[in-house]
Amino acid sequence: MTILNRQVTPNISLYELLFPFTVNKAEILPFIEQAWSIEVDRNLTRIATAIQIIRDYFGKPVIITSCFRPVAWEIRQGRKGGSQHTTGLAVDFYVVGVPLQEVYDFINSTFKQGGRAINPKAKFIHLDLRPDYATWSY
Repeated sequence: MTILNRQVTPNISLYELLFPFTVNKAEILPFIEQAWSIEVDRNLTRIATAIQIIRDYFGKPVIITSCFRPVAWEIRQGRKGGSQHTTGLAVDFYVVGVPLQEVYDFINSTFKQGGRAINPKAKFIHLDLRPDYATWSY
């Protein structure tokens, strides 16, 4: 894929969305290539824009731990494949040096729709852009 180094927002690259440090690039790349579509590209732009809003507010780097995970990849990993991650509309992340609860509170005051949760054990926040509101605990 020749577009991997494209900047989606001023501080978020497509590479970060597709290959966070938690996945092996060589293993997931064939699944990404097979699942790539205009819809996935648009959805990743939407989620990157949301991440950029968070980054701009806190003025600190956002570390993405998971974003786009194609259905076939999810199934290979033993998951069901129905996650918002499979459409590119979800991201797991943390903001460097900012408590998870503070980031979560900002998300709740800024984004009126979508899913969100804190995973205190794994130290990340999940944010997705589904059309309705959802929250849960890990």
